[in-house]
Amino acid sequence: MMRLLVFIAILLGTVNMAAQDKVALEKRKESTLKELEIARELLDKTRDKKQNTIHRVTLLNRGINSREQLIRNIIREIDLMDKGIDDLEDEIRKLERDIRKGKEEYAHILYSVFKNHTDEEKMMYLLASKDINEFYQRIKYMKYLKDYRERKVEELEKMMERLATRSQELIEARNQQAALLEEKERENNELLKERSQRNSMIRQLARDEQRIRKEIEKKDRIRKELEDRIRKIIEEETRKNAGNTLLSSLTPEQRLVGNSFLQNKGRLPWPVERGVITTKYGLVDHPVLDGVKIPSNGIDISAPPGTKARAIFDGEVTGVYAILGANYAVIMMHGEYITVYQNLVDSMVKAGDKVSAKQILGTIHSDPGENIAVMTLQVWKSKEILDPEHWLSK
Repeated sequence: MMRLLVFIAILLGTVNMAAQDKVALEKRKESTLKELEIARELLDKTRDKKQNTIHRVTLLNRGINSREQLIRNIIREIDLMDKGIDDLEDEIRKLERDIRKGKEEYAHILYSVFKNHTDEEKMMYLLASKDINEFYQRIKYMKYLKDYRERKVEELEKMMERLATRSQELIEARNQQAALLEEKERENNELLKERSQRNSMIRQLARDEQRIRKEIEKKDRIRKELEDRIRKIIEEETRKNAGNTLLSSLTPEQRLVGNSFLQNKGRLPWPVERGVITTKYGLVDHPVLDGVKIPSNGIDISAPPGTKARAIFDGEVTGVYAILGANYAVIMMHGEYITVYQNLVDSMVKAGDKVSAKQILGTIHSDPGENIAVMTLQVWKSKEILDPEHWLSK
C-alpha cells in the first residue's frame, strides 16, 4: 500500500511539474515574442535612413538573441510535446488492452447467460439445489451475474469513450507538434537571414575603425564623467549629514524608502513604456570590433522616437546635469540606492523634487540619423554599481 501511495505521489508530482514547465515556457515565449516585435519595429524605423550604424547592429543582435531564445523555447515545447504524445500512446495501448480483456470477460458472461437463457432453465437451475442454503446461494449468483454484466457494459462504454477522447487528443497533439516543427524551421530561416544581415553590416562598419574607436573614447569619457558626478553626490550627501557612509547619513524615512526599493527588486517598472535592452551591464563585447570590450555601468534601452523616460521608483531628484555629447542626466536617490537616467533632451524635474514611480522625467534623445531613442539606466547602492536588469520586472 505504501509503495502505491509513493508511486501516486511521484506521478502527481511529475504531472504537476510538467504543467508548471509548460506555463513557464508559454510565459517566456510570450515575453520573447514581445522583445522580437519591439526590436523589429525599431529596425524598421532605422531602415528608412538607409545607412548602417552601430546601433542598428545592436538592435539586430538583440533580435538575434531573442530569436535564439525563441528557438530554444520551441525545442523545449517540442520535447514536452514528445513526452505528452508518448504518454498518450501508452495510455491508448493500455485502454485497448483493457477493452479487449473486458470484451473477453463479457463474452464469457454472455455464454453463461446463454446456457441459462430461458426462465424455465433458470428455474430448473434453482430447483436442482440440494438444500435451501444452496438455493439461496444460486439466487445470489444469478443476481451477481446480472449486476456484473451490467457493470461490465458500463465499464466498457466508459473505456471506449476515454479511448475516443484520448485518440482525439493524440491527433491534436501531433498536429500541434507539426505546427511547432514548422515554426522552428521558420524561425531558423529568419535567424540565418538576420545573422547574414548583421555580418554584412559589421563588415561595412569595420572599415571605418578609426571613427569607431573615437566613439568608444567619447562614450568612455561620458561614463567616467557621470560616474564622477555620482560619487561626488554620494560624498556630499554623506558629508552633509555627518555620516561615515551614505547609509549612516540617511534619515529614518530615507531608510524606509531604501528598504522598499530593495524589497521590490525584480519587480520595478521599466523606465520606458515600450523598449528593449540593447546593451547589457558590465564588460561587454563591442558590436563591431572583434576582441574589443567596453565597460558599461548600466544598460542601454532602445525605444521609439519621442519616448519619455520615467522614474522606476519613488524618490528625490538629486540633480539634473548636462553632459557634453550625452545631453541631460537625471539622478535620483531612493534611500541608499541611486538611479540614473541619461541621454534626455529635456527635463521635467529639478533637484529637490519628490518623484513617484512612473512619473515622467523627460524626453529621451533620438538621433536624427537613426530615428531611435536610446537611454542609459544605472542603479547604484552607495558607491557600488549594480546591474539594472536584475531590478526591472521581467
